[in-house]
Amino acid sequence: MLPEAVRATAWLAVGLRHTLMPVGGLPSVKNWHNLVANAAHGGKETRVNPRALLEKQFGTNCQGLEIVYRHSRMVADKALAIARGSLARDLNLEFIEQAALLHDIGVSRIYAPQLHCFGKAPYICHGILGREILEAEGYPLHALVCERHIGVGLSLRDIAGQKLPLPEREMSPESRAERIVALADLFFSKKGGNLEREKSPDQIRNDLLKFGQNKVTIFEEWLQEFLPAGSAPKNI
Repeated sequence: MLPEAVRATAWLAVGLRHTLMPVGGLPSVKNWHNLVANAAHGGKETRVNPRALLEKQFGTNCQGLEIVYRHSRMVADKALAIARGSLARDLNLEFIEQAALLHDIGVSRIYAPQLHCFGKAPYICHGILGREILEAEGYPLHALVCERHIGVGLSLRDIAGQKLPLPEREMSPESRAERIVALADLFFSKKGGNLEREKSPDQIRNDLLKFGQNKVTIFEEWLQEFLPAGSAPKNI
């Protein structure tokens, strides 16, 4: 058992606020070793194998796995292109790629026949389920990307006002990596026949407008933050 002081230090070192306690409470003793190692490396979570983690969650559901993995690969490539073409510095490209590949791991537990997934939870819950899965595996920073990637993020007001079946807390991207993955995800759909089809910014604006002009405004802010005029690579 790790001493409480060491456990507390490790938890703070990975940059998680007290309001972001893991879904199931404090991490298991098994996963504290991961957290301490992460803290020792400046909060960078190492030894992550996204494909293996996805295979573990999807089990024998090969069709569901392939849909999610193909989508996530497209998102990861887009996220890397955004990160490399942005004016932001000191971005952890390895983390961004890993988190993008894992952002939809919670889909393994939702009910969405069109995605060949037959769990019990509604689709809107795949973010919090992903957080739960990755926290249990010992990857709390990747877990937050899962929870915060829905659209341009879900605010407490969104959740309470729409009576969504989610915990009432802020679920909007905070770090640059979280915003980059969420932004990249907006360009792709998991719907059949559209996995490799990239949406235009105007298509994304139209999609977001259904949820309010404020969502479009956030999207515009992200474009300005990461893809200011003249800085974007040609494939953005």
